[in-house]
Amino acid sequence: MSRGIVRHIDALGRIVIPKEFRRSLRIRENDPVEIEGTEDGLRLRKVSALKGLEFYAALAADCLGRRTGCAVMAADQALICAAPGRPELEGQALSEALRETLGEDLFRREEISFPLTEAGFSGVGLCAAPIRHLGERYGFLLMTGEKSPPPESALPLLEFAADLLGGLLGEA
Repeated sequence: MSRGIVRHIDALGRIVIPKEFRRSLRIRENDPVEIEGTEDGLRLRKVSALKGLEFYAALAADCLGRRTGCAVMAADQALICAAPGRPELEGQALSEALRETLGEDLFRREEISFPLTEAGFSGVGLCAAPIRHLGERYGFLLMTGEKSPPPESALPLLEFAADLLGGLLGEA
């Protein structure tokens, strides 16, 4: 049985998580991780940057979805955290194309089909607004259409809801 990769602890108590592990677990710089002591040692687990906001994110997404007729989801940098009416999407990894696009700020795409998850879920068009707290981006509200792209008039609502969730991050 393999015991993994051996690393040394530096004078400040830090260890480096090997790049292969960070890549496979989608852990990026500044991502929160949970360290738990167990009988056998330590367990390290990635935690969603939106941890604690799932309920509020789901409410905001549901309200926006009803108002616009679009599918609305909340995602951290790697996973969909809340998808009202689409529970099969929760916990799914974001597609590479989407993660690259999310480097931008508020945006709207009108492509016929836009890949949202690695498992193959696509939507018609895409709008996204960053969820920020104290200038740092923690995640996104994503909006996609079933048969047509989300209307441009939905962007201010999406941005407002993302800003509201960002404000709640300080309270969570």
